[in-house]
Amino acid sequence: MSETPSPRWARISAAVKRGPIGRSSIYKLAASPKHRGLLKKLGEATIVDMDLLDRILAECPDAEIKEAEEEKTSRV
Repeated sequence: MSETPSPRWARISAAVKRGPIGRSSIYKLAASPKHRGLLKKLGEATIVDMDLLDRILAECPDAEIKEAEEEKTSRV
């Protein structure tokens, strides 16, 4: 059974529902010259290039997860 591919273009509200990023963060990313083309105007609607948004998020650094303090002390 094959999955239905995600649409390339979506309204901002649909991009926010898809997660993990909020409306204001999308606008901040779009304001950067590095992410030119993230948002387009289609009549009155502002739409998001979901492929570009996925690439931007994939370029984010990995989170550094630190050990919990109690795990450190229990090993001593």
